[in-house]
Amino acid sequence: YQVTAAPGTAIDDPYKALFDADTTQDGEINFAPVAADVKTIEWLYLAAKGHRRAYFDLTQTPVKMKWLVP
Repeated sequence: YQVTAAPGTAIDDPYKALFDADTTQDGEINFAPVAADVKTIEWLYLAAKGHRRAYFDLTQTPVKMKWLVP
């Protein structure tokens, strides 16, 4: 995150999370562009009042959607 203090350090003011502009290029070699052709998605929502799960098939026109048991 390029902050001067370790992530998770307690601070009393959110504006005191200072960034180090000199490190903006650090780690750049660890990133690369990614291209993806998404065909299906499974979505899962967890909640105390009830979980939900859904399936989306993006290869169909219109998109095929259905609920699944979580």
